[in-house]
Amino acid sequence: MGSVPRRESGEPVREYLARLRSLGIKTPTSKMIKSDAEILGCREAGRINSLVLDAVEREIRVGMSTQDIDDIVVRTTRELGGRCACLGY
Repeated sequence: MGSVPRRESGEPVREYLARLRSLGIKTPTSKMIKSDAEILGCREAGRINSLVLDAVEREIRVGMSTQDIDDIVVRTTRELGGRCACLGY
């Protein structure tokens, strides 16, 4: 399989994707493509996740219950301005 053609300077994304499709190259749907704001949100979520895991690494001890670990995750996530998506499930 050959390489994917690059996007031309100034070429609109929709036109670029249409060009790739015309060449038979699979492309993401428009629902899959993130806006700049969504990309920044993903980066911030990744940063918070990394800091939460660092906190768990610092505080985890032999004999802790999974509830103790969950408490570290929830507390640290909230302190960093995040929200635990699966909390309570």
